[in-house]
Amino acid sequence: AAATAPPPAAASGNISAASVHQGPTNSSGGSDDAAQDCRVRLAGIASLGLAQAEASQVLLADCMQRMGEGKAAPCQEIVRRFEQKLPAAKVCEPVTLLDAGAPTVEEMMSVCRSISKQTLTLGLKARALQLAVSDLCMARLKEIGPELAEPKVQLGCKLMGQKLDEASKRANGGLDVEAFCVALAGPKA
Repeated sequence: AAATAPPPAAASGNISAASVHQGPTNSSGGSDDAAQDCRVRLAGIASLGLAQAEASQVLLADCMQRMGEGKAAPCQEIVRRFEQKLPAAKVCEPVTLLDAGAPTVEEMMSVCRSISKQTLTLGLKARALQLAVSDLCMARLKEIGPELAEPKVQLGCKLMGQKLDEASKRANGGLDVEAFCVALAGPKA
């Protein structure tokens, strides 16, 4: 009978390893090392038998330490999902977004070329050009990686709009888009 009794932490309303529903081991079709590590860490934190609030604080601190201070939003989302008592695979989904990383130079060059050609062909100028470039940039980067909609990326997209406007004014309609994009987003020596 003692083997089937819940551990004291679970009986007192605290989080236990048994209360963390592991669910399916992958939610996106592939085995992901970062998500698996998250599930293991989540079970480990749950095994401490802490109350929900304390377990959430430990989870947030652990996530921030592992992912870096600049990853507060995904870590907070992990904690929010944990507090909703979702299966571990769902709790850890934001980790797969973090693992995606920043866009490559090739992706940034492609975004720059496409947006520059598209907006300049329409003849947009000044504020209209800046707004269109910024909005298109954010939309394209969200397609590349949904986690990229952070203030730093928004600022970068706004800067791209301003730089394209300045460059097109200097070029009097004859802007070399490839040279512009290399200067803006290309490989740095």
